[in-house]
Amino acid sequence: NESGGSFGYSVSPNLPAIAAACTLALGQPVSMTLTYPQHQHMTGKRTPSHANVRMGADADGKIQAMEYHIGYDGGAYSKFQMILLHKAHFFMGYPYNVPNQLGAGFCTFTNFGYGTTYRAFAAVQALTSSESIVDMLAEECGMDPFEFRYKNIARPGELCATNVEYNDYPFVEMMDKLRPKYEAAKEKAKAKTTDTVKYGVGIAWGGYVLGDPIDNAKVLLEIQPDGSFCSYSTWQDVGQHAENSQLLHTYTALRPMNVPYDKIKIETNDTKLSPDTGLSGGSRMHYHCGNAILDAAEKLMNAMRKPDGSYRTYDEMVAEDIPTKYEGATSVPQGAAQWLDANTGCGRAYDTLLYALFMAEVQVDVTNGKAQVNGLTCVADVGVVGNLMGVEGQAFGGMSHGVGFALKEDYSDMKKHDNLIGAGVLEIKEMPDDIDLIFCENPRAKGPHGSSGCSEAFQSSPHVAVLNGIYAACGVRVYETPAKPEKIKAALDGKDIKPAKYFLGGDLYDVVERLDADAVPEDVNRRFTGV
Repeated sequence: NESGGSFGYSVSPNLPAIAAACTLALGQPVSMTLTYPQHQHMTGKRTPSHANVRMGADADGKIQAMEYHIGYDGGAYSKFQMILLHKAHFFMGYPYNVPNQLGAGFCTFTNFGYGTTYRAFAAVQALTSSESIVDMLAEECGMDPFEFRYKNIARPGELCATNVEYNDYPFVEMMDKLRPKYEAAKEKAKAKTTDTVKYGVGIAWGGYVLGDPIDNAKVLLEIQPDGSFCSYSTWQDVGQHAENSQLLHTYTALRPMNVPYDKIKIETNDTKLSPDTGLSGGSRMHYHCGNAILDAAEKLMNAMRKPDGSYRTYDEMVAEDIPTKYEGATSVPQGAAQWLDANTGCGRAYDTLLYALFMAEVQVDVTNGKAQVNGLTCVADVGVVGNLMGVEGQAFGGMSHGVGFALKEDYSDMKKHDNLIGAGVLEIKEMPDDIDLIFCENPRAKGPHGSSGCSEAFQSSPHVAVLNGIYAACGVRVYETPAKPEKIKAALDGKDIKPAKYFLGGDLYDVVERLDADAVPEDVNRRFTGV
């Protein structure tokens, strides 16, 4: 088979390390072949989380405060847990104007499968609790979930959870685009509901963040003797069409020279030839590698440009002793994004953002508790859309994962969940054909060609829209995924499925007091935040 399905795991692989150790021990080449159950048990999973959350609003339905305490089960090994927590704090209360916010988060070691990075890393867990409680608060205020969100989404000048302005404010525009579809879907659900099959519509905000404070990437761009161009990077293709993406970035960057598509070559898998472009994970490659290619192209074109505005050939470059290969680099500019202040949680943590708003049309058979998703809509702002089919592929794939997260996927029993069917991976018949993707294309000032990457946005919270749709349909609030039929049926039969308050190492206030008493010294804090 073609390689693929490795995002997340490819960032923190343990099996190559085991193979390497065996090679050293035996003094000869080694290959490893695993059964599927072995593969399930030995590879990382999305880090599970538990959260206690409170949110309050005034009599007019304006959110006034939020408290949260979230704990992540990192499994047996620590990998990227600091970044996991860093991202999680941004998405609690996103994308609303919450004037008072207090929260704490932590990771713990357990004997569970170890947590690895996974598309929409940290956002999926945080938004599960955050967008569920927003739905619950809307009901307490006697407001439609859409109208409650519309009233509370951040407007220009209002602050995000880390106490700075949002990078962009597309929220009103996105909700205005969804409103007519939402109203039509509600009317359809009302008309189709029967005594045995209930229909409902759920919505949820989602998105993602790009440009970690420590992130960077390098590429090389070279004009070759035959007049073609070669783009070198380590944006390895493991089934996500990275080669096509690098080719498109390079083609677009060289547009001032009108370089034909077939005159561009790429080299992505040889670390002897290519510089370090960073981990091949999700949207960050589009953002960082794309910007690095633009940087390299600008340097190369400046070197090739003659005084009259035309461009030198390869032979002319060599004759004039002008280098034919240039390195492009990108990193988050100093001051643009830094680690959050360790003592307050405040700061501008990311360079650019992706935004997504999901709507799920759901039915629930009350005779057996089985939920089914009949339609999905996503309004997305990922900047300028370059390759429409590529973005659609990321969107439909991400949303299919979200349906699986909501209804079926589970890895808590090593005997039951050691294969694709047992673990609840979505089957094709369970994904609706009715999927609508709507774009708001607000160009990003810092993104390549006005774009910002896209993949993480589409997996961030469609599952919460499904959970909220289940509640709208039959009045069952699912607090712990997945929403399997037996769980929904138990709630319909009167069983309380709301879990008790989770023990997360103590009361939130006690934890915050302990953290305050053990504050990070300011000289260390400044070194990491850049303040």
